[in-house]
Amino acid sequence: FNADGLCVYTIDGVEVYDVCSSQFDYIIDSPGVYELNYSIVIGNSVADTTLTIEVFETSSPPVLSYDDSSHELNCLNCSDANIAWYFNGVLVNQSESASLDTELDGITQNGSYQLITTNAFGCSTASEPLVVVQPHMTLSSTGGCAPFTVYLNNLTDTISGLICSLNTGLSTVENFTEQVEVVYTTAGPYTVTLNCNTPEASAEISESITVFNLEVP
Repeated sequence: FNADGLCVYTIDGVEVYDVCSSQFDYIIDSPGVYELNYSIVIGNSVADTTLTIEVFETSSPPVLSYDDSSHELNCLNCSDANIAWYFNGVLVNQSESASLDTELDGITQNGSYQLITTNAFGCSTASEPLVVVQPHMTLSSTGGCAPFTVYLNNLTDTISGLICSLNTGLSTVENFTEQVEVVYTTAGPYTVTLNCNTPEASAEISESITVFNLEVP
């Protein structure tokens, strides 16, 4: 490139750059076919070159949903695309599957999930991050005679900012993290509810307990 020359770059006849340089940046933000023309004038010499540029349309951003019964993430609008699933910013699965199992050893891996799709033209688009919070709880037993003792365990995958509370049907245990022993002295049905939340998401699960009167012969 001659610094003394006169250079003009145009796209579809509109001037976009006028410096003699081996490269320049220009963003075309609409799909279509464009003519890029480069002309240079040095003294009485004139030269020009025209290139055709085709810009393809990007697919709509993927929309994610979480199924708390199957513990799967699903893309609601993915089709004919290469799919890359990310968990907390790390690539965990790359395939054509529009679903992702979030469980590891039966426990949902809580955190931020995102999906990036790439269409046949090589254009990529990303979903909004979806934070999954799925409580997990076990009970030592779900029924027995009064007084009935049950051990409740919080197996929820811990992430930053996660707070869980447990309603035993008798009282509430705040900041419930591991195990609690509960004694039911009165017969009847009880509902145990574990609620877990972060600033971005929350969820709860419930289990039923039935306590019977001890029959004396």
